[in-house]
Amino acid sequence: HRYGLKAATGPTYLASFRETITRYPDRDRRQVLLDLIETRGERGKWFAAAKDAGLLDIALVCARDYAAEPATLVRAARDFAAKQPKFAAELGVVALGRLLNGGGYDPEVALVQQAFGHLRDAASRIGARDWAMQQVQALVNVPCQSSRKHFQCVLAQCLARCGE
Repeated sequence: HRYGLKAATGPTYLASFRETITRYPDRDRRQVLLDLIETRGERGKWFAAAKDAGLLDIALVCARDYAAEPATLVRAARDFAAKQPKFAAELGVVALGRLLNGGGYDPEVALVQQAFGHLRDAASRIGARDWAMQQVQALVNVPCQSSRKHFQCVLAQCLARCGE
């Protein structure tokens, strides 16, 4: 705790996690990640490390943090749609919410369409299509950041096309 969690460096949070578990192979990977998050903060930045380690419950907690990059969440929803559809569906909802609330560095409207598509695909695989559409409808109905109103309009169009 005193030195190991602060000593690991790397260009990404994932690299720091990998270096730490390499240095301390006898430690529980889950606990190492939780300790890194607690020590270094910025929970959302640890999403990729949690996902890569297969700690999907921690990854979801990280995804819900403001610092999580929506584009990363959308790619993960795509990648996990077939093998972990429940996780992918939840990521799709989180990504859409983050996009509507101002998250991400200069995202494009296409990212909303991609997130919706991956959400719909994953939800269909687990028989949760109605749940997914309710989540999207809720996002369409609540106020969003003023600079992202056009994202909300695109999401509403996706929802309307899906209902046809």
